[in-house]
Amino acid sequence: MNCKCKKNISKKKKIMAISFIAVFLIAGVFCEHRPCHKGFGEKHINRMIDKISSKLNLNEVQEEKLYQIKNNILTKTPELEKVKSEMHEVLANQADAETFDKDAVNKVFEKNSQIMKDFRIFMVDQIAAFHAVLNDEQKKELAEHIKSKKEKCEE
Repeated sequence: MNCKCKKNISKKKKIMAISFIAVFLIAGVFCEHRPCHKGFGEKHINRMIDKISSKLNLNEVQEEKLYQIKNNILTKTPELEKVKSEMHEVLANQADAETFDKDAVNKVFEKNSQIMKDFRIFMVDQIAAFHAVLNDEQKKELAEHIKSKKEKCEE
């Protein structure tokens, strides 16, 4: 009898551990794989802008376009932060529940998927607008920077 109880406890622990890991993996997707990432706040965007500007040695027209894009992004980010918060909240609530309500989670994710899709399309448009003002050398530098970031992420 003791052996059977240990097996049941062991199964419960395994299920709890798998559930715990799954929730954090899902949540990690929306945190850009950094648990303390604060999203696209103005401070974060300013650091990115400064880095891009210095790395690509932008001229005045390009700088102006980059700051215009920054302002465009900052107008959109509060809505995305709200979506991210809502998704974290539903996952946390379900993780704490007696049973995991997949329908509740899927309902929130489905509701927010159009907002996320619209934001993705918006960001691609912003990147294309910035790309259009770069010269060939800057485009190569930008491509090299993206490749090096990719390699770091794959390590």
